[in-house]
Amino acid sequence: MTRNNFLLPSLILGMAIVLTGAIATLGFYKTRALTNTISVTGSAERMIVSDTAKWTMQITHATDVSGLQLSNEAMQNDLEAVKVFLDRKNIPSEWVTTQPVSVETMYDYNRGGAPSGYTLRQNVIVEGTDVNLVRSTAEAAGELIAKGAVVSTLSLEYFYSGLQQLKAEILADAMADARTRATQMVESAGGKLGDLRSANMGVLQVTAKNSVDIADYGMYDTSVIEKKVTAVVRTSFGLR
Repeated sequence: MTRNNFLLPSLILGMAIVLTGAIATLGFYKTRALTNTISVTGSAERMIVSDTAKWTMQITHATDVSGLQLSNEAMQNDLEAVKVFLDRKNIPSEWVTTQPVSVETMYDYNRGGAPSGYTLRQNVIVEGTDVNLVRSTAEAAGELIAKGAVVSTLSLEYFYSGLQQLKAEILADAMADARTRATQMVESAGGKLGDLRSANMGVLQVTAKNSVDIADYGMYDTSVIEKKVTAVVRTSFGLR
């Protein structure tokens, strides 16, 4: 075998060794760069009191096919009773929204699907900024029933109008909490915290004040007046 025949394999082997070493070195520094961080979750809570209440009630009457007109008159009488009741409870008229009457036709399939009756429904919504007034009025709705009005509560909800502004403030608090936790962890190990590398803002959880419920897409509990707002931030910091 000639000298050139020995030279070519040697060159190839040498280049392979150098390339392997370079790749290993690059991988080492890349891994070191990736692991030279600390990931910390920060959180913050605020207590809020709802400033808007929404009460939705429904007037309902059912009748056979011959009594539609009478049921409609009964609906009008009940609506008038509701308006008088709300006025007596000092509910401002601009807080009250009356929706149109809906009619559902009932069918008797034992008689070939012929109409057998109707159910009439009408929603009345009270929405205002005096939360306690709306709540106490809803709780007194039994007075309407006692007078013969066919009225039921569909929902009683409480909202906080400043949630968007609060969101920015509470997320800032959660970020500060994350940095404080990261600093304590790193310094306890003799290191120093570097710059923020990434931050992932979680969704807000608005729950009852003693609740531990959470939801992946956020939660907004409208059933209580006093609420707890929780924000979570997932962060990553560099290390010096």
